[in-house]
Amino acid sequence: MPPISLQINLAASDFRLSRYLLEHQIRLFADIVDEIVISVDIKKGSGRFAQEFDTNFRALNALLESFSGQFSNLRIVPIDYSNQAQQEVRAFFRQSRVVPERDFRGGPCYVYLHGLWSCRNDLVLHIDADIFFGGNVGSWLDRALRELALPSVFSVGPLPGPPTTSGHLRQAILDHACIDQNVIDGRYTYDGFSTRLFLLDRRAIAGIQLQAWPSVGNVMRALTKGLVPQELPEVVITRYMK
Repeated sequence: MPPISLQINLAASDFRLSRYLLEHQIRLFADIVDEIVISVDIKKGSGRFAQEFDTNFRALNALLESFSGQFSNLRIVPIDYSNQAQQEVRAFFRQSRVVPERDFRGGPCYVYLHGLWSCRNDLVLHIDADIFFGGNVGSWLDRALRELALPSVFSVGPLPGPPTTSGHLRQAILDHACIDQNVIDGRYTYDGFSTRLFLLDRRAIAGIQLQAWPSVGNVMRALTKGLVPQELPEVVITRYMK
C-alpha cells in the first residue's frame, strides 16, 4: 500500500463528539496509514460553530494532550492563519485569489486546504469529527485505492451505515443523486463531493478555484449575519466534477 495520510479536522465545537470518537478513529488507522494529522482550528467560527468556544477549545486541547506519546505517527497541527502560511497554501493549490476563511454559514473553508497541505503524502483520507468507522478498514483502503486509480474517479468514500442483506444502502451517501450502482459489488457512483469524508490525491484539488458566490438567498443570509458570502467548498468541487 502506498503511503497515505489520515487527516482529521477538529474545531472547538467538535469536542462533544471527539471525546467519544477520536481515540477510536486514531486506533483504527494508526497501524495502517503512514501518518495521522489532526488539524485543529484555532479561530472561533460563527453561529453554531462558535457555541461555547472557550470552554470547548480548552477541553479539546486537553483531550489531544492525553494522546501525547501514545501514537508515533500522530501529529497535531494547529491551523496557521499567518499571511505566509496562507500564501503557501494558495500557491500549493494554485488558487488565483485568496482562499476564504469561512463559508456563508461561518463554517470552515481555508481549513480544508490547510489540512490537506499539512500532510506529507499526496494520498489523503480526510474525515470530519463525526465519522464512526466499523469493519476492516485495511481491506477497504486496498479496494479504495484500486477505485481511485480509475481515470473517471475523483474521490472515494466508504459505504454509509451497517451492511444490508440486499446490498442496498440504508442511507444516501450524499444529497446528490446516485448516478450508477452495482449492488452485488457494493459500488455506488455519485456525481457529488462531500468534504466530510473522502480519499483522494490532493493534487486533484489544485486549480479548482474555491472562491465563489453562493445562491442569492445564501448571499443575503451571509450579509445579514455579517459573514462573507462564500459558497461551500464541497459545492464548488461538485460543480467542477460535473
